[in-house]
Amino acid sequence: MFADVIVDLNNAEVDKIFEYSFDDCLIDVKIGSRVVVPFGRKSIEGIVINIKGFSEYDSAKIKPIERILEQTPALTKETLKLMEYVCKTCYVTRAAALRLFL
Repeated sequence: MFADVIVDLNNAEVDKIFEYSFDDCLIDVKIGSRVVVPFGRKSIEGIVINIKGFSEYDSAKIKPIERILEQTPALTKETLKLMEYVCKTCYVTRAAALRLFL
């Protein structure tokens, strides 16, 4: 399985969606979950915004989610839609908009 994740970095250069893999041992990964993912040389927090069964990229190059921070998702699908609206109307990064809801 694969998850689209927004990493918690308030930087316009990384204001995009990154793809990470996860397996059956992380069955609690849901949309809105807070997770820890590898990013560069360190591990950082991110929010899962989508889950899918396939990837357009080479799956060998996709890094796995390291762990889930909470069993219950921190954000709902409605909150994520509102985050996209805030990004478009207020011209802020996705990470900055998500921090408003956390």
